[in-house]
Amino acid sequence: MDNVLQPTPRPSSLPEPTDPAPSSPRSPLRRLFDALPLGLALLVLLGHVAWSQNEPGPKPWGDEGQYAQSALRARNAKDTSLVPGRLEFDHQPELHVRLLARLIGEDFFRDLGRWNTLALLVLVLATYAQACLLGVGPAAAGWGMLTLAAFPWLGFHVHSLWPEVLHAALFAVGLTCLIAYLTGRSIGWLVPAGFVLGYALFVKAVLGPFVPLFALAVAVRAWRNADGDGTMSHIAGALALFVGSFALVVGPQLEANWRAGYGLRLAANTWWNLELGLTTSGGEAVGVVNNRYWASSSDRLERERMAEERTRAYLAKTGWGTALVRQFPKLWKTLVSRDSSFERSLDRMQRWGPTPPGWLRAQELPGRLLWYAILVSGLVGAVALARRDLPWTMLALFVLGFLGILLLVPLKVRFALPLVPVLCVFGAGWIEGLMTRSERRERQLGT
Repeated sequence: MDNVLQPTPRPSSLPEPTDPAPSSPRSPLRRLFDALPLGLALLVLLGHVAWSQNEPGPKPWGDEGQYAQSALRARNAKDTSLVPGRLEFDHQPELHVRLLARLIGEDFFRDLGRWNTLALLVLVLATYAQACLLGVGPAAAGWGMLTLAAFPWLGFHVHSLWPEVLHAALFAVGLTCLIAYLTGRSIGWLVPAGFVLGYALFVKAVLGPFVPLFALAVAVRAWRNADGDGTMSHIAGALALFVGSFALVVGPQLEANWRAGYGLRLAANTWWNLELGLTTSGGEAVGVVNNRYWASSSDRLERERMAEERTRAYLAKTGWGTALVRQFPKLWKTLVSRDSSFERSLDRMQRWGPTPPGWLRAQELPGRLLWYAILVSGLVGAVALARRDLPWTMLALFVLGFLGILLLVPLKVRFALPLVPVLCVFGAGWIEGLMTRSERRERQLGT
């Protein structure tokens, strides 16, 4: 174990928006305001538990049907192991399917709701911990946590077969452990960070491109803490813990896929997603591209190879520049006006019946407004706090990189959900900074 690391001093020229104001007695009203988010978040979580207990079970639609079929096949084949190296190679990472297979039974949707509610609890607590580790005060961190817990677009997935909540929870826990190291805690935090982030890849592989970014942040922190004494050994030791624990999880599955003839990859859907994301901007309908992909071959690798050929041919004909320019309106539509899965479910008779519950319909407008608030405050916060110190910089680069991925595959709003907890942290830090500066100005005017 390393000694306790000291945070790197910030340059004096940079603003420190979350510095606490000089201490003063807190009024009972202010103490209530600070404690309120925790109580409200608890009520939201209890609401999810109650809903999962009483909801008879909506009918799956869209991609949920594929997850249900895959889970049923896994259960019938007794392929329910969660150990890396024993997961099946498919067009999606397999961990979520294995968990669904274990839950199949008479109370399937109730068990699924309980499991996903637990995942949501882990997600909101981890997001709160991230904000506190980054120096955000408990009150602002609490309101950021409540925003996440009460966000209907995320809450909808607690009661669906999609893997969004599980994926976000695993990613949040791994990111919290990583931030703990980057903000001065023991180097031992890198072991659970790499381990949990590795498992997150078995739910959705979208985080794969960011592993080098996380490793770079670890190396920079180790270099700063070496202070010229054994610099390379500090960097090598930190990277060995982080990358080694990550490889301990991902390595066996990559080896199993390679031995089975699938190459060193976790899932067979990369070029499928790129073809959908890019060629549909050239005028092709999503349904046409999907049908062509699945009808092209019964072999997974052959489908991917043909999707790669078609995508490369499209880019060669169109040009990278023109293709990317066509993506921006689609990304704008995805982030600003495209219906979320929650909103679409309200207009799908096959999910809720002829009339969705009134209390669900009542969340449609607040959910849309909350999404705009999260998006705007999070992006503004990322710009404002990106240069504050290393952890904030890493998170800002993550936001930028994730937006780049969404630019290539701007198909569904739920693809953006892994970004939401990070945006909530940025929004909390930025808003607290505004409040702190406002309080300082008021004190200066009063003296």
